[in-house]
Amino acid sequence: MYGINTEYQIPYIDCLFLCVSSMTVNGLATVDLSTLSVMQQVIMFWQMLIGSLVRLHHEVEMTLISDLCINRHDCCATVFLST
Repeated sequence: MYGINTEYQIPYIDCLFLCVSSMTVNGLATVDLSTLSVMQQVIMFWQMLIGSLVRLHHEVEMTLISDLCINRHDCCATVFLST
């Protein structure tokens, strides 16, 4: 994102913040998003998709583990940590 837009130069730290915000799907922005080029907006869109897929996978995994623990009375947290 940093080197793509030559019309409106965004500081590196702001680009870094935007990328992390996009990956975590927070929606925080330090610059006006309408000044971003189309390619920068596409990159942010893909980062949001990837970030939400990772979060979804983590939530599904935690749900499956908690269901397994509920169904098994002898479930122990060390079983999951050792694998």
